[in-house]
Amino acid sequence: DTLSRIGADMVSAPIGWEEAHVKAAEFHASRREFKKALGEYRAILSQFPLSVSAHLRSAQLLLMQKNIAHAQRHLLESVKVEKTYYAYKQLGAIAVEQGNPQQAVPYFEEAASLGENLQQRSEAGYLLAFSHLRMGHTQQASQVLERVLAADPGYSPARDLLARVKSTR
Repeated sequence: DTLSRIGADMVSAPIGWEEAHVKAAEFHASRREFKKALGEYRAILSQFPLSVSAHLRSAQLLLMQKNIAHAQRHLLESVKVEKTYYAYKQLGAIAVEQGNPQQAVPYFEEAASLGENLQQRSEAGYLLAFSHLRMGHTQQASQVLERVLAADPGYSPARDLLARVKSTR
């Protein structure tokens, strides 16, 4: 069985303690055994509290379970160690979901600056514009969308949202 093989690999030294826990967590997550998967990440964090990946993976599992408060805590802990696109994008999404678009704006701005590729930067820009719209700031939203489209003319969500903004003016 998979867990026995992971344990045997750890003892025979092809993989280390942390990697064994990650593999076990991935195994449990693939079977939708989220509590067990989270337990593996808790074990990692008990020994390596600055493990960004363990915080991000925990947050991802918690978001899948709609456990927003605990996911948010892991995301905030992760950015204390390392700023990541994923963490800031999710923190922004949580803020919007909780009806707080003004809190989402700096998160999406940070996500846009951390985007590793055009797709990530475009997505974060789109979400930033959406947050501005939720606050009633149509001019800021339009400016952000125009910047997104200048960099990525084919990004249809931004093009569609900009068309909707312009049609309501």
